[in-house]
Amino acid sequence: MAILLQNLHKLDRIPEGFQNGVFEILFEDARMAKMNREELNKYYQSLKHLNEMNIAEIELKEMREEVFVKNSELAVKDSELAVKNNVIAVKDNVIAVKDNVIAVHVNTIAQKDDMIAVHINTIAQKADEIAELRRRLGLN
Repeated sequence: MAILLQNLHKLDRIPEGFQNGVFEILFEDARMAKMNREELNKYYQSLKHLNEMNIAEIELKEMREEVFVKNSELAVKDSELAVKNNVIAVKDNVIAVKDNVIAVHVNTIAQKDDMIAVHINTIAQKADEIAELRRRLGLN
């Protein structure tokens, strides 16, 4: 094991059986130790770029979650609005039915008014006939 650690910087890949988290970190450190300044700068730039990509990915995921939540809230509000519109439609139908009932009652009242007028005319005619008969009979 000591020989492996002393020669780790010479290896191109991690030997089988040593591919766990600790050896991967050590192998990466040994690979970095072999790099010149330009390679290190490129390596750190790639790490920075990778970190920025991870941050962007996390932000994108959070934005998607926010959009999903907003869409869910909108769907709930749309459903609530649809229910309210249905309630309004039912109330409009109830009002229309009541309007029809009122119209029927108004027509009935108008017919009864007409009948009353006919009866009043009949009574007036009968009163005139009685008055004529009284006059003829000299009962006035």
